[in-house]
Amino acid sequence: MMTFILKYKNFCTLFAILFMFSIDVNAQNGNQLYNSVQNIYTKYSSVGSNNCSAAKKIVTELQRYTGYRAAVPAAKAYSVNFPKKVTNPTIGDLAKDRIARIKSQFKKCFQTNNTSPKSLALYNEVQNIYAQYKSIKPNDCNTVKRAIVKLRKHIRSKVAVPTDKAYSVNFPKKVTNPTIGDLVKDRIARLKSQFKQCFEKKGMSNYILVNIPGSWKYIHKGREYNFTIDRRGTTVVGFFKKHGYSYPPVYKGAKMMNDNRVRFRFELGGKHILKLEFDHTSSGTSASISESWNANGKWAKLNLGPLTTKKITPTPSTALKNVDITFLNQTKSKAIIYWLNNGKEILYKTLSPGEAYVQGTYSTHEWRIRINGNVRLNYKTTTDKSQLVRIK
Repeated sequence: MMTFILKYKNFCTLFAILFMFSIDVNAQNGNQLYNSVQNIYTKYSSVGSNNCSAAKKIVTELQRYTGYRAAVPAAKAYSVNFPKKVTNPTIGDLAKDRIARIKSQFKKCFQTNNTSPKSLALYNEVQNIYAQYKSIKPNDCNTVKRAIVKLRKHIRSKVAVPTDKAYSVNFPKKVTNPTIGDLVKDRIARLKSQFKQCFEKKGMSNYILVNIPGSWKYIHKGREYNFTIDRRGTTVVGFFKKHGYSYPPVYKGAKMMNDNRVRFRFELGGKHILKLEFDHTSSGTSASISESWNANGKWAKLNLGPLTTKKITPTPSTALKNVDITFLNQTKSKAIIYWLNNGKEILYKTLSPGEAYVQGTYSTHEWRIRINGNVRLNYKTTTDKSQLVRIK
């Protein structure tokens, strides 16, 4: 029994010695292999940028080490971090790191040539459409939008962009290995950026939002039609309160036209279209029917008179700016808001205690607030986009 214990102790001691020797050998191998890989890698610094054969030769030499599992010396492990950091790297990881660095530094030498006749043809077709923008006038939105429609025909294409053209697909951000579809998206984004005014979502101007809303009527062939326009955020909606048919016209939207005109579109029974246009000028608001629902389908110009008196405001000058005023009644009485038209008071709003509302107007316009008939405050607008008037 004693003999067995002695032999067991001798065996453990021998195993420990061999283990320590193994660690020391591996450490030495790790240092030697690290130096070997680094010596090969440093050759790239003397290789010209167009010497692809030399760059590929260095990569081939490094690839012999990609299967090594010996650990990189601890003091050198931090250097294995391309294209991403490696924890407890091996010599194989080191070799892969250095290969990736060389391929990144000599991209042209390692790019796969994916140019095909189809790829080049599609690329040229997209580019020819896009090149038209140079001859498009800044305000010719119709031509820009037609160009985009043509481009969209290829937006789903998965064909790769020719390798030597891939660099150009970088707007609004760089695309790796771009397809023709990516190229189309890039060119559409560029056009929309260059012709922003053609793609901005525009609501109604403050001028329209203040002056167009109201109630209107007209009489046609013995029938009376009452029409109302309401404000909805940055746009307006129109609807009939009273109409001469058994079924109501269906509202289809309002569109800002040139100058100060707004066009409302309705459908009657899904067959006939009614278009109402309202135009506001310094002399007031006028309206007309640009297309009627008469059986003969002819356009009819019908004069509309306001159901309620419209407030007259001056035509906006280029020197004036659109602004918003928030009136806040902080008194315990009703506050009456007036706009001063050359000194003449025109009633706009009655505010209850604690109530507030936003009024669209123009810079330099004058406003007056009365409480119990007495002038509480006179206010002249500034050029600030948003202004607050506290009624105390």
